[in-house]
Amino acid sequence: MFKEAVPRIARVGVFAERDSVSLRHYERAARTLHLSLESLEVNHPHPDLEAVFRSAAKARVNGIIMVGSRSINRYAKQIVELALKNRLPSMFEISTRVEAGGLMSYSADDAALFRRAAVYVDKILKGAKPADLPIEQPTKFEFVINLKTAKALNLTIPQSVLFRADRVINKKGEYQVASRQVEGEIGEAMKKKVNVLTLSALLFALCFPVWAQQPKNIPRIGYLTPSISANRSLFEAFQQGLRELGYVEGKNMSLNGELMKEN
Repeated sequence: MFKEAVPRIARVGVFAERDSVSLRHYERAARTLHLSLESLEVNHPHPDLEAVFRSAAKARVNGIIMVGSRSINRYAKQIVELALKNRLPSMFEISTRVEAGGLMSYSADDAALFRRAAVYVDKILKGAKPADLPIEQPTKFEFVINLKTAKALNLTIPQSVLFRADRVINKKGEYQVASRQVEGEIGEAMKKKVNVLTLSALLFALCFPVWAQQPKNIPRIGYLTPSISANRSLFEAFQQGLRELGYVEGKNMSLNGELMKEN
């Protein structure tokens, strides 16, 4: 999709961990599309991302892909900003990066995943053991394009690509729902990333109820996130999922957001 949206792309810089399995899948896909990849490693605790982008420019990189992981995700905001500053089209594995200014993303519907996570919490509160709960495959995927970013990069996204998008952020920063749901093949690297990392993170972060001795002995649910403000829409999706199951904050449960501490 990235190549279709930006046909001029020839060399793509990939932010990924050195031993990332997903990186190998991207390499295979790149060979099929006759693209070359430049690994943009971020392994230092305090990386100089400006220098990374300067190196990318010297390598004639003309597009960026970010493969999400805990070590990479902490720099997502800077990567989005620097991609725009360096006028580089960008592709992400989570839609919130596009909402923040990235060009496009193709991933599981994040809001649907977080709403579904509430079902896991409900089962645990009713006595199920976390270890006995299966990891579910995502069933809904979405393709998101930010036309405001495209305009800033002086890009014209082909109509054939726009037609396939589930959501489009227009030039005024407003959301538009595309004319139809994207259905079809999902790249192996993206699917593995969603299955292994996204769902594992959800189980770790959301299936974490703690019973607290409160006046009515209501369950207290802990929600772990690197940034509540940056992931507000996902937090609200989780809250919506709880409400749909009959949970009312302060009445039959207490929800507490906590920031994850980096090592």
